[in-house]
Amino acid sequence: MESGDLQEVFRDINLREYRLNVTNCDTFHRVTVSRITSTNEYTVIIAFQETMGMRFGTCTCGKPKTDGVPCKHMAVVAMSSKIAGLTRTQVMPYWWTTEHWQQQYPMEVNCRTDISLKTLKTMSNADDMLRYCPAWMAPKKAGWPKANVREKSLNDLIKESAKKKRNRRTKMFCKICEKFNHNTEDCWNNPANKKRKTTKQQQKTLEEDMSQSDEDGQEGKV
Repeated sequence: MESGDLQEVFRDINLREYRLNVTNCDTFHRVTVSRITSTNEYTVIIAFQETMGMRFGTCTCGKPKTDGVPCKHMAVVAMSSKIAGLTRTQVMPYWWTTEHWQQQYPMEVNCRTDISLKTLKTMSNADDMLRYCPAWMAPKKAGWPKANVREKSLNDLIKESAKKKRNRRTKMFCKICEKFNHNTEDCWNNPANKKRKTTKQQQKTLEEDMSQSDEDGQEGKV
């Protein structure tokens, strides 16, 4: 644990500005903390039992739960010595300790250090069953939402994506000329098409349109 993090928690705290009321429960201490100049009260919970030497608890102010660090009210409890044996270090979270970090990495394990982005690309083949994440699953747009605008729900986003035109996912293939930009029935070399009154120029235009459509149809594949 860094000493700077510990000092930051207990910085600019004056015990004379707070009043405390400690109540011992079955498995924890309940401490009511409030400023002398304010009527707001906060309840700090400190457990009897240690976890990796720490007794990091909770507070009704919400900061320990959202930020994962002790709030000023927990720091005041540790500095007041109202709870016997509670030190400033013990109110810190246990996941900041070296012991917890050591448990994340097993001993005597050889880790490869020669892995590059090129190696990851060539190690495995792309899975055609996977697709890009839908737009409605992406994070919301940053910034404050516009006023008087109804926020779309998840069902609304799914319905909108279902209405959009979906491109073809499979390639076309001609068994006669072995090209992927048209089907066998549209091939100019198909004897059945020779009876049609189409010119080679029309057939070339058709193949170019098919090729363009095939490129657009690959959108969405990994």
